[in-house]
Amino acid sequence: METIQCSHCLQAAGNVALLQITGTVPKPRRAVLCRLKDPLKGDTIDHGLVLWFPGPHSFTGEDCVEFQVHGGPSVVTSLLGALGGLLGLRPAEPGDFAKRAFFNGKLDLTAVEGLADLIHAETEAQRKQALRQMEGDLGRLYDKWRADLVRLVAHVEAVIDFGEDENIEDGILDEVKLKVQDLHRAVMEHLSDGRRGERLRAGVHVAIVGAPNVGKSSLLNILCQRPAAIVSPHAGTTRDVLESALDICGYPVILSDTAGLRLAEDPVEQEGVRRALIRATTADLKVLIGDVSELSWGLDNFNPHPLSEFVAKLVKLSPSALQSDEVRRALDSFSHDNTIVVLNKVDLLSQPSPAMDDTSLCWVSCLTGDGITQLTKAMKHHLERLCGSPEVGGPSITQARHRTHLSKCADSLDQFLACVEDERSVELAAEELRVAIGHLGRITGKKDFNSAIFFANGDGVSSSSHAYLSHSLFKSPSTSASAFETIAGDVTRPLGLYLDSALRNEATQAALRGSLVVRTLPGRFVPTELAAVDVSLEFIVASVHHSVQKRR
Repeated sequence: METIQCSHCLQAAGNVALLQITGTVPKPRRAVLCRLKDPLKGDTIDHGLVLWFPGPHSFTGEDCVEFQVHGGPSVVTSLLGALGGLLGLRPAEPGDFAKRAFFNGKLDLTAVEGLADLIHAETEAQRKQALRQMEGDLGRLYDKWRADLVRLVAHVEAVIDFGEDENIEDGILDEVKLKVQDLHRAVMEHLSDGRRGERLRAGVHVAIVGAPNVGKSSLLNILCQRPAAIVSPHAGTTRDVLESALDICGYPVILSDTAGLRLAEDPVEQEGVRRALIRATTADLKVLIGDVSELSWGLDNFNPHPLSEFVAKLVKLSPSALQSDEVRRALDSFSHDNTIVVLNKVDLLSQPSPAMDDTSLCWVSCLTGDGITQLTKAMKHHLERLCGSPEVGGPSITQARHRTHLSKCADSLDQFLACVEDERSVELAAEELRVAIGHLGRITGKKDFNSAIFFANGDGVSSSSHAYLSHSLFKSPSTSASAFETIAGDVTRPLGLYLDSALRNEATQAALRGSLVVRTLPGRFVPTELAAVDVSLEFIVASVHHSVQKRR
């Protein structure tokens, strides 16, 4: 494997590069001050700390060395130039170290995604969620579900292969069905999370909507703490959707200023109003702002219920415009769960604004700043509900691909339950479980049943669980199984040993390409995946079966 380098770390198959740069190999995982030299010129580059991480106890599972040098551009350039002059070294591509960590089993795909999210995290909540995923919380959940399904497949396959045996307990399929129902329920609860993890990862879309000249752009500037939008006393200044990324109370927010909602005659402003309606419809959270001094129905009788009627009163659209499908969809999208009503310009009131502790109604003055703290607290309340707490409860789905595979996994579990309920083919039911396992494996990057999987039977649904080694037809021509039978026939050998040796035998590999089914011996062995087997197995699972000798 090639040696790769970046500005912080060098990864090599051995310690040759380290010796050439430092002249010594420090003790593992200890920072040592060394003189760093250019091996070609003999010049001293810098004095820096060197940390040596021999594999497999490193981030990537391979030999790594880290140089901590003074951060001046000349020092870094000279060190990288010296490393680049060594035979076999190359600069690391983006993601090279994480890729090697994945291939060496140090990280699964969810952890790699968590690492990428951690690097790009901009808020405290994003950092906490990404760190939790990088540490393996999400991957462990999916691995547990996958391991449970593999056990259940083993029991279903045992019924298929040995259903007529007296050793198969009655009702084993019923027990499998109950466990699949429990797992299906858990997957569906996991999917029904309101997309909190994805929303926290990508940012919550918040739209400021209202009539012209009610203070939308002024509110945007206050929340951004910079002049992000042009503020003018002339109506219709904002013609397009203006976005700004913010950190509000630790949550990522994409805040949008929109055109004032009114009956416009100018074609450009009409397009701006149309885009404002679309943004209001699709936003996760809406900040509906109005001019409190223009409330014709008075403060004493103020009541924003029902909300759609209140929105219609605040916007300056004609009765005919309010009947259009686009406007009605926008108005119907407002609810008390996704809307904060902001009454601006309270500084113009002759009486003080009511003191209210409400997360859906705020009285503010964009001129004096009064009420902005209350508005921020109200936004935090809604953001916590939309994103959840990354430190509480189970891990959240953070990627669209996770949701896609989990949905397909749930569909396959549904199909399995339907097969069992309708007493259809048990083989078809088992295939649905294999498909579900494949989708869970694709989330974490684990091999599914297209690879050799050896499964150690644990506490399953039955105390007399059977084990088997089976697989289906392969593309290559069928060959004699005699070679495999010769090896597997030594019934005195421990299960793990003869399977290991058999699968590394060329004749065995040829035999496996046929439609062979081999029953195994009593005992347990450590789960492993024998990647050295150069055959494309559709399905191999091994567990415990104690009736081989009787059958032979």
